[in-house]
Amino acid sequence: MLDRENERDDTWFVCSRSAGRVSAAPVNAKGWVVFFLSVCGAIVAGLILARYGFSLHPVVGVVLLIATILIGAGLTIGLAVVKGRRVD
Repeated sequence: MLDRENERDDTWFVCSRSAGRVSAAPVNAKGWVVFFLSVCGAIVAGLILARYGFSLHPVVGVVLLIATILIGAGLTIGLAVVKGRRVD
């Protein structure tokens, strides 16, 4: 019983699946920090693309932007699955 209570206290995200749709939302400070860092990572990647990517070669900048966004989104989704609680 104590383990269940500790698991609930350490929940970062709440995940739900309804009508073929999956959604997750941060529920505590750690979840919001992860979400915020993911958004900041995408913004920083965009700024780097605008500043350096196009000066080297446009394709390199776009590839780096896409890679950074995918890594950030993948880490956020992975943490949502691992640290999340499913609500039906």
